[in-house]
Amino acid sequence: MGLSKGQKKRLYGEQAAAQVAPAPQQEAQAQPGLRVITDYSRGELVATPENGSSYIFLGVAFVITLLFGLYYHLMLLPGVSNMAGATAPELMTWFSTDHLQRVATGLGVDGLREYQVLHRSTGLIFSLIFAFTWWNMVRASQFELLVGRLMLTLPVAYAVVFIAGGFAIDTALADPLGGTAGLAAVLVAARWVLLILCLAQLAIMAVRLVRSKVDAFSRGELPGQ
Repeated sequence: MGLSKGQKKRLYGEQAAAQVAPAPQQEAQAQPGLRVITDYSRGELVATPENGSSYIFLGVAFVITLLFGLYYHLMLLPGVSNMAGATAPELMTWFSTDHLQRVATGLGVDGLREYQVLHRSTGLIFSLIFAFTWWNMVRASQFELLVGRLMLTLPVAYAVVFIAGGFAIDTALADPLGGTAGLAAVLVAARWVLLILCLAQLAIMAVRLVRSKVDAFSRGELPGQ
């Protein structure tokens, strides 16, 4: 028994539509952008710090240390000198027992107490920040092992002598004739010598850094070359 034209149209028309329509699975596979994460390896997804970040940190730490040192030596200690009517011992390379007596008399009991607080607050903070900054700058300079160790002793020695000198000055001002004036003078003189050595060390590190950058530029190893 043959099919009518309407039956043939319904039968073959539905089969043709089924063949033309894509399968749901194929349609899902044809959609782009579904495997972005799987295209990357684990090593490519790990963030790496920039090489210049450490230099930025050291630059900020150096500026803070410089400002703190200038504030201590050019503002706070001159204030002590004005209060005492004589130069503060820490602003001198050497001082005598007579000078300590004049400073102690000019400061009085309240002034001596404020001077002690200055040593235990701003003076202590400055010495620790100085040692921390210089220590990290020396390590970033990557000296040879023995030279690096010798370089690291300078900022530590400066901080220790700075703190010890502050306590020695407080003791000597409390009793100028007690025999500690000589020790305080020696520590303050050693503090200035160590500061000069640290500044010379800074010049060496700066020259070393500039030379390394010039060499890297000549080899085409700087970022962006």
